[in-house]
Amino acid sequence: MKRLKKWLIVLIAVVAVAGLALSIGLPLLFDEESIKQQVTEQVSARTGRELNIDGPFKFSVFPSIGLEVNDLKLSNASGFGDAPFATVGQARVSVRLVPLLRRQLHADKIVLKGLRMSLAIRKDGTSNWADLGNASEPAAAKSSRSSSSFPFSSQRIDGLDLSDAELEFLDERAGVHYRLSHMAFRSGALGTSAPTPIELSVKHENLITRNQLNLSLKTLASINIDRGAVEMPDIRMIIDDSTLTGSLAVRSRDSAMPSLKFNLDIDTLDLDRYLLADTNTAAEKDGAPIAIPSQQLAGVDIDGIVRIGRLTASGITLTDAELGLRVEDRVLRTDPLKASLYGGSLTGDLVLNAGSATPKVSMDVALDSVQFSSLASDLLDFDQLSGSASGQIRAAGRGASSDALLRDLDGSLELRLDEGAFEGIDLWYQIRMALALANGEPGPLDNTGRTVFSQMNSTGTINNGSVNLRKLQAELPFLGISGQGSVDLVTSEMDINIDAALRKVPELSADPTAAKLTGRKLPIVLSGTPDAPQFTVDMKSALMDAATSRLRDKFGFGRKENTTDDEDEDEDATQSAINSVLGGLFGDNDEDDPDGD
Repeated sequence: MKRLKKWLIVLIAVVAVAGLALSIGLPLLFDEESIKQQVTEQVSARTGRELNIDGPFKFSVFPSIGLEVNDLKLSNASGFGDAPFATVGQARVSVRLVPLLRRQLHADKIVLKGLRMSLAIRKDGTSNWADLGNASEPAAAKSSRSSSSFPFSSQRIDGLDLSDAELEFLDERAGVHYRLSHMAFRSGALGTSAPTPIELSVKHENLITRNQLNLSLKTLASINIDRGAVEMPDIRMIIDDSTLTGSLAVRSRDSAMPSLKFNLDIDTLDLDRYLLADTNTAAEKDGAPIAIPSQQLAGVDIDGIVRIGRLTASGITLTDAELGLRVEDRVLRTDPLKASLYGGSLTGDLVLNAGSATPKVSMDVALDSVQFSSLASDLLDFDQLSGSASGQIRAAGRGASSDALLRDLDGSLELRLDEGAFEGIDLWYQIRMALALANGEPGPLDNTGRTVFSQMNSTGTINNGSVNLRKLQAELPFLGISGQGSVDLVTSEMDINIDAALRKVPELSADPTAAKLTGRKLPIVLSGTPDAPQFTVDMKSALMDAATSRLRDKFGFGRKENTTDDEDEDEDATQSAINSVLGGLFGDNDEDDPDGD
């Protein structure tokens, strides 16, 4: 037994010495330039690209067969310019010798430093990586490679260490241009059934809009290289000021974009920071139309749900939001879509179909008890109208820009405001001022600058970018308002005709001016824009109506019900006579003014 142990020790020592001799001697026996030439020739045969190795070339034999190369450059595909497809500052890989003898591939950690890669897709769909591996090679090599299966029974990599990497992606079809820089990636062992730790940090830039984000990720991941799938059942990701937790899975496909599935919780997210391009933001401030993001959906496959504690989107702040997002075949759907919003709630769904030449957008959104002034202030920079808002909008339209979409929009609208006010104008003051001017009397002094209402209801249709209000009703302290009209969604111009009926209430008895109109209807025209409204009271028509009623009552010309045709003709003649007399009194003489102005 002692002799056997002695021989084992000697054998181990001989193997160790032999390995040491090989690791020192073999590199000295091989010419570095010759090896470089063989490597570049093999790469050219396999990829059709030119490989340059400008830096030192090192290799080892024991205990691992290792290779280290520095300053590599791989040429780009034909038609994609002279800039290299990829460059590497340093690449180091080694395979353990003993497992290799057992037909097992066990690689040590693969190290890549200073990787620079440029991926591009032209408008015709050609990419600068599709030709890799399709270049011609000797027939004997092809036959040998195709007739033999992969000779290793198992494959394992102890990890990846990527540092100081940069990747640029340009897709001319989709109109996107991204850059990933300051990238660092580290993983544990790959090729095992156990999940591996993953750490990632990267800076993402949109080179068209100049938006950017900084991302860091830590997770355990199950990676299947054969299927090109990565599953992360428990992740923690930080994107700028947002923290994400949950699960995420990515699977590569033949197309440029991988598929993405997720179930995430986010504490806070400012979506405008990433989705609104700088150019679009400037355009929005200048009133210019905003492009509908349709090309960006090309090739995208997303299916997931996200819950967000605080979300900012299009200037609106939502809390406790839940958003289901699905993108497939250039169709984006949000279902469910619900959130707490300014003291109330929002529910609905949104569909953007970019599958045709002109994108189509459809929406069905409902509000319940939302503080309208806060919503309108953040969304439209408009705070002249307040109240608790409830209602629903259903609409659909086509357009490549916000203006084109609004011009094509069709649908329906319902809105109710409770206990609110219209800031900037006192409608009751305007009525009394118009009446005072018509009577040559001094105007009232108590201008509050706001019109308070207990309730305002409106229903209407949306057609070709205009809201047609079929019914508008409001209850004010002394007035009941009804009307109809239209609002242009692009210019916000209003054209609304209102009838204001004064109620007989005790508070008006002390106002001799108001008493003259108690129980009567006043025609009012609302024009301008919501942030600069204009109320015009047609006092002349109101006074003529009041005088007509008094004359009819005085001379017994009160209108009768169930009149005959002859009596209707008499009634019309009587009304014409009264209008002629009153028209002269109020300066309305068609003979002097043929246009009737």
